[in-house]
Amino acid sequence: MKKLFFLFIITFAGIRATFAQSSSPYLVKEKLNAATSEATRKAPDAYLNAIAATADVDLNGASDSWGYEFYSRVKDSVIVVLYNAGAPFVLAEPPMNPNKSQMPDAHDWINSDAAMKTAQSNGGSAFLAKYSSDNSVVMEIGKGIDTTAKETTIWMVDYFSGKRPGPINFLTVSINAQTGAVLATHEGITPAMKKPQ
Repeated sequence: MKKLFFLFIITFAGIRATFAQSSSPYLVKEKLNAATSEATRKAPDAYLNAIAATADVDLNGASDSWGYEFYSRVKDSVIVVLYNAGAPFVLAEPPMNPNKSQMPDAHDWINSDAAMKTAQSNGGSAFLAKYSSDNSVVMEIGKGIDTTAKETTIWMVDYFSGKRPGPINFLTVSINAQTGAVLATHEGITPAMKKPQ
């Protein structure tokens, strides 16, 4: 089976640490219209190209914080709208290698709860049972190339167990966001970090 090669890159790693606490987890589509309004205030031509959880996702597919990534052709810039504790935070900057793929309308792809249910029944539950401590689950959605080399919208649900500098066990479940079909699963381990010499 071919690997899934994604056309988008979301760089929310630093943002996750800043926006990690909120009081009310929500599904990804709940803030999509509001995020779109925020983005189009910055650039009227902005369109959605990817979304990623910027805090852990619960087993209902809800997170305290999601980052909605938009692209403006006119400004050639990426606009990221984050919602944490109900308040928007907007970042806009020219990207080095912008993601220009456009996601379909929201009614054409499954919400985060459906994607999580699929991931749980395709290895996620077993992973969490096997690694019962130091767990983390994150999700992202965007345009990618599926196993038949056709461009489609894909949910990636990533399970992690372990803490740095030690090894990290992981499972990734890739799901066709428009049909709900599982495209691939990949389980492995990231080795422990080496101590500086």
